[in-house]
Amino acid sequence: MPTEKKPEYSPGLAGVIAGETAICWVDPNAGLMYRGYDIHEMAQKASFEEVAYLLLNGELPNGKQLVEFTQQIAAQRALPGPVTEMLRLLPSKTHPMDMLRTGVSMLSAFDKDLSDNSHDANIRKSIRLIARVSTLISDGWRISHSQQPLPERPDLTQAGNFFYKLEGNFCCARDRLHPGRNLRGSYLSSRDAQRAVTRRRE
Repeated sequence: MPTEKKPEYSPGLAGVIAGETAICWVDPNAGLMYRGYDIHEMAQKASFEEVAYLLLNGELPNGKQLVEFTQQIAAQRALPGPVTEMLRLLPSKTHPMDMLRTGVSMLSAFDKDLSDNSHDANIRKSIRLIARVSTLISDGWRISHSQQPLPERPDLTQAGNFFYKLEGNFCCARDRLHPGRNLRGSYLSSRDAQRAVTRRRE
């Protein structure tokens, strides 16, 4: 009688490939790369919206694309009313991660693209999540501290709006929307960046 073959034991999943992705990779020498771009350089030169666009679309946006993408995110920040009410019902000592997990789960019930798994629908769902996760965090924090959530500021960047909604102010002029700046001029193309990384690995 044949016996069922047991899977190989791999402590800590060492050597196990769980999946493959073209979005990012880690190299002991090169560090972490997003679509072929070094994250340390991006942290210094890129806006949140530019990095999000890169991750979703595989390339950096041009000026027009960045304007449209930034406006799409700003337009999706507000939470459905029942989600905000749910935040009010949670105990004030609820851990922020538990609040966020519950909020994200509840958002799915209000997503008009919930059952649509096409590429375009997944992009739309991603944009809504990118926009609303920060709102869940800021509104949840204020509610847990007996404060009213603040209205969205569509004239602010995603980062600027996040800090405004936490404390009622924003850092500086760069937090206002002027998404005409673009990284194409200051970065290698994705292909050239990948070649440079490949040479370093060799």
